[in-house]
Amino acid sequence: MDWLQQLDVSLFRFINLTLQTAWLNSVIPFFESKNNLMFLAAPLVVFILIKGGARGRIFVLLLVLSVALTDGVICREIKSAVARPRPYQVILDAHRLVKTSSNVSMPSSHAANWFAGVAVAFIFWRRSLWLMLPLALLVGFGRIYCGVHYPGDVLAGALIGLTTGTLVVWGMEKLWTTLGRKYFPLAWARVPSLVSSERELATTPTPVNTSRLT
Repeated sequence: MDWLQQLDVSLFRFINLTLQTAWLNSVIPFFESKNNLMFLAAPLVVFILIKGGARGRIFVLLLVLSVALTDGVICREIKSAVARPRPYQVILDAHRLVKTSSNVSMPSSHAANWFAGVAVAFIFWRRSLWLMLPLALLVGFGRIYCGVHYPGDVLAGALIGLTTGTLVVWGMEKLWTTLGRKYFPLAWARVPSLVSSERELATTPTPVNTSRLT
């Protein structure tokens, strides 16, 4: 496993030290601030809530649930168990451009949150990948560039986020299509699927009842 650690450190030093430029130093930290990202994302979320109908509201709900589970539970527990120091604490010449809320590095919560968003948005709207994936990659790159995460931390966070977002959406879809149909038939009749759009449902062939043909 030593070679993995050495590779992680080498990639970190390349991104954090070799690629350092004045204009990136002024741009990248902006995208590493949760407050800045929330400010940019808030209008889009409000638009989806207002114009997206029931499906848009379901999307926002599942997105919030995925991020809360990823950030507040999974990443926090793994960080506590692994307790990997931040790279700037170990690599003395590392450039640190942003502050951190803790001294543990593995995995990257920023990357996990963004890639959870990538997964949820992609399931609802395939074309969202063209916007969400570059932003998630930029945030992940920025965590390394700013000196607060190793590449391995970002990769682990991305895998956690993608997995969690996918499982949350399809888990809730499964629950709704089974329990919702049984216990909330009126609501289920209006929204039979949390994920599929009305157009997709309308074009789905209706199963033929073969018992009447025999």
